[in-house]
Amino acid sequence: MEELNKLLKSAMQRVAELNEKGILLGRKRYTTVAQRNEVFREIFGLRGRILTEIVEANDDHVVVLARIEFLQDGQWMLLGNGYAEERRNSSQVNRTSAIENCETSAVGRALANVGLHGGEYASANEVENAIHQQLQPQPEVRADTITVEQQANLRKLAEDAGADVDKMLSFFHVGAFEELPARDYSRALKLLEKKRRNAA
Repeated sequence: MEELNKLLKSAMQRVAELNEKGILLGRKRYTTVAQRNEVFREIFGLRGRILTEIVEANDDHVVVLARIEFLQDGQWMLLGNGYAEERRNSSQVNRTSAIENCETSAVGRALANVGLHGGEYASANEVENAIHQQLQPQPEVRADTITVEQQANLRKLAEDAGADVDKMLSFFHVGAFEELPARDYSRALKLLEKKRRNAA
């Protein structure tokens, strides 16, 4: 155990030195998971290992477990672990690389649990991803459009009322009935019914 304590102390010292030159976010500095992982590998060599396991992965989210182990007297001993969860639709990164991002976060948390934290408990990657997500413009979410039956209904009403379809579509900022958002259907219906009543 004395050797393990020395190795951990040495690794913690190296990470603390890196933290002084780490990424500046607000008033605090952070060291990335990759940098802390390099320190772990350098200090522990082949006697240390980081194992990751996908606990859950579906269309909604991913959960990863990371374990840090030390080889002592021919046996692997658990030093610490860390869990992370990522939602697939929470950021552009997670839409394409949720598992990779989640694995990095889990490793960062496991390293923090054995004393190799990046200035704060959260990993720098987690912080950077959060900031990146806040700064990125969110893609416009298109509303559901009206059904085929609703489109046919509006077309018939427009024909019966002698309505200027192009003018009406322009009013709703769409080029065709197929593009009309579902939320605007009842409004378009009322306008055309009023127009038909006035035309009668």
